[in-house]
Amino acid sequence: MNKPQTFIFIGRSGSGKGTQIDLLKKYITDINPEIGTCSFVMGDTFRSFMKGEGYAQDAIRLIVNSGKLVPDSITNSLFISELLNNLKSNEHLYIDGIPRSPLQAETVIEVIKFYDRYNPIIINIEVSKEVAEERMLARARPDDTKEAIFERVKFYDENIIPAIEVLKEKSGFIYMEINGEKTPEEINVELIDKLQPYFI
Repeated sequence: MNKPQTFIFIGRSGSGKGTQIDLLKKYITDINPEIGTCSFVMGDTFRSFMKGEGYAQDAIRLIVNSGKLVPDSITNSLFISELLNNLKSNEHLYIDGIPRSPLQAETVIEVIKFYDRYNPIIINIEVSKEVAEERMLARARPDDTKEAIFERVKFYDENIIPAIEVLKEKSGFIYMEINGEKTPEEINVELIDKLQPYFI
């Protein structure tokens, strides 16, 4: 993998995307240390932004704390701003947490085209609704109530699956599904194996 690559990780809450991103980063950095790394995690971006003080921060905090969704236009703006300020030409890009709607998927496509990124790879960590629910309950986080988990599962089906379809249909995008119901180590082995043709 001698060119900067783009990896778009998608999966239900509880699918283990974060763990697989960390493992893939380490693997690629070990074999390809001359190319840097840029990570974009939508949740981290929101949390960082909301720590600030201002009109926009107050508005986003109000939306998030009420359990509503931040408008696509605001989410897209934060995504674009983060990459404009941080992404360098000689870096692999790891994306997590966007797109969460078809409109956001179109923005991701436009941004990748703007940067002329080479054959972006969509990595869908597949787990069933039942497994996702079990894992979220097992995490015992304060926001992992049964009601909240139900809403996340419903949101994924109604919004993120259509967003995936937008990306899959885009020429030049590479799509792969990974079985997320195995151990993290087994998932990583499958992911690396499927990525081997692109490590040339």
